[in-house]
Amino acid sequence: MVSRYRRNVLLPAAILGFIAILAAACGSDSSTTATSPSPTIPTSASETGTTSTENTSPAATAPGAVPAAINVALSAEPSGTVVLTWDAQTKKVSAELHMTGFAPGSKHAMHIHKGSCAEQGEVLVPFPDVVADDGGAVNTTLVSSEPAPNGLEPGTFLNIHLGSNEDLAGSGSLLPTPISCADITPPAPATLEMKPVPPAGNRQGSAELKYDVDKKTLTVTTKVSGLEPDSQHAAHVHVGSCSAQGAVKYPLDAVVASSDGTADTTTVIENVDQPPPPSGWYVNIHLGSPSQITDQGKPTPYFQPILCGDVGY
Repeated sequence: MVSRYRRNVLLPAAILGFIAILAAACGSDSSTTATSPSPTIPTSASETGTTSTENTSPAATAPGAVPAAINVALSAEPSGTVVLTWDAQTKKVSAELHMTGFAPGSKHAMHIHKGSCAEQGEVLVPFPDVVADDGGAVNTTLVSSEPAPNGLEPGTFLNIHLGSNEDLAGSGSLLPTPISCADITPPAPATLEMKPVPPAGNRQGSAELKYDVDKKTLTVTTKVSGLEPDSQHAAHVHVGSCSAQGAVKYPLDAVVASSDGTADTTTVIENVDQPPPPSGWYVNIHLGSPSQITDQGKPTPYFQPILCGDVGY
C-alpha cells in the first residue's frame, strides 16, 4: 500500500498536546498541509530499542551524513522485567517493575494466575493497577492486594492485561487481553522477563526510512508479520524513543494485515525540509486502527503499542 502525505504539524512533547494532535492526525488525509513551522527535533531522548542501519554509499558513512536508507527493527511491546518477592510475615508478594512500551498514562490490571502463559487459568493473586508514565514506561514496586499463603508456586504466571482493574469489572471483550506475561519459577525472588503472549508475541517487523533531498520527501515502508489476519493498525513516526514516547511527528498509512497476518505498507510524506535526525525519532505501530486509538481526543486502550523501533544512524 502506497500513499502520499503532505507534511503534518509536530506536536509539543507534553502529553496534552500529544493527545490533541494525535486525534487530529488520525483523522487526517493526503490533503493535510502544515500550518506552522516544525519545531526543533529533540536529539537527547534515550534509545534502548534495537536499531540497525544500512549504508548504501560511501558518503553515507561520513560523520554527520544521512544514510540513503535507515533500517529500523520493530520489537514487540510492552517488554521489560518484573522481580517478584514474597514476604513470609505478610504473605504478600512485591513486584518491582521496570518496563517500557505501554500507552502513555495508561492503567493495566496485573495478577498472578494459575497455569502458564501458554495455558492460562484463574486469578490467584491480584495487584493494584500498573500505571505507565507520560512516556509509556513503568518503574515502580507494587504490593499484592491479597496474600499468597503458599508463596510463589510452580505452575503459576504473572499476567498484565490491556485494561485496568476497573475496566475488567465492566464490559469490553478485549480489555482482559494479556499484553505481557511470564511464567513464574520459584523460589523468590524471581526475575521475570515480560513479553507479549503468543500469538501476539510472534509479531515482528521492520521499517525503512528514505529521505529524498531534491524532492523533499520522506518515504517510510513498514513490513510486519504475526498480526491478526485482516486487522488494521495505526502507525506513526513519533518524536522521542520507544522507552520515552513522545508526540506524533508524521502519521503513516494504516498497517492492514492480509489473511496470513502480514502487512507491507509504504507512505510518502511530502514537504519534509530536513532528513531524519541521528536520534530522537521512533516508529510505533498500535493495537487499534486509526479510528480506534482515540475517543473524544483521549487515548483508548487500543492506543497500546504492539511494535516499536528507535530511528538512528
